[in-house]
Order: sequence, then C-alpha cells, then structure tokens
Amino acid sequence: MPRSPASTIYHLLHGLRVVLFLEERSVRDKLLRGAVCAALSEFNISRNSIKKFWCIRGTMDAISAPTRVKPNHGRRLMMNE
Repeated sequence: MPRSPASTIYHLLHGLRVVLFLEERSVRDKLLRGAVCAALSEFNISRNSIKKFWCIRGTMDAISAPTRVKPNHGRRLMMNE
C-alpha cells in the first residue's frame, strides 16, 4: 500500500523536530554526551534514524531527503541487441 502525502509531510516535520532537538544539545556541531539517548527516549525512533537526520542537516536536501534510496535497475535491451 503506498504512503499518503500526509505521511511524507509528517516524516519531514518529524525529522526537522529531531534536528532542532539535537541542535540545542550540540556545541560547535558536536553532540553533547547523552544527546542521542535523550532523542531516543523523546521521539521513539531508532538510533540510525537520528544519526541520518543529524548527518544531512546541513544540506539543502535535508528537508526533502527520501527515506529509502531507489535501487538502480538495468536498462532494457532493444530487439536488435
């Protein structure tokens, strides 16, 4: 079943909340001790998701980052190949 557009918006807003939460607990772009554990208990998401949001926070694509990367499929062969 495909996702609804509202769930994508929710995911983006959730990621933004996580980044803002971690920004308050960082000094010179380094997270303070216990910041990730505090985010774990606050947002109930995995450690890898928190790290992903933190790593892409500085790029312009951070707001629209996909949750999954689509796999590259091989091209189809033509009739004469």
